[in-house]
Amino acid sequence: MPETRVPAVDLEDREKDYLLKAEMPGFKKEDIEIEVQDDAVEISAKAGWKYDKKDKAYICKERACQSFYRMVQLPEEIKVDEVKANLADGVLELILPKKTVKPRKKIKIE
Repeated sequence: MPETRVPAVDLEDREKDYLLKAEMPGFKKEDIEIEVQDDAVEISAKAGWKYDKKDKAYICKERACQSFYRMVQLPEEIKVDEVKANLADGVLELILPKKTVKPRKKIKIE
């Protein structure tokens, strides 16, 4: 039975863009599909072992197909055409440039 995982993600606000990191161990870049919208990112993947149809005397078969799905809602709109993706060491990184950079101001407590 295929298992759908919802892996852990980190979303970092770096002022001009967001950096999204998702744990994707065992997946190759060709197994992963990324869809971006103005205010959301959808990541899905499917990978697994294909067993021979031949009669074999398996004692155990645990390396089944696994799938992955995660939708992350973003706090503000991004530039969809400028999103960049990289996969290294089982971690998918997406750089999501913001449409409008909103200034930040630190407030001192009196």
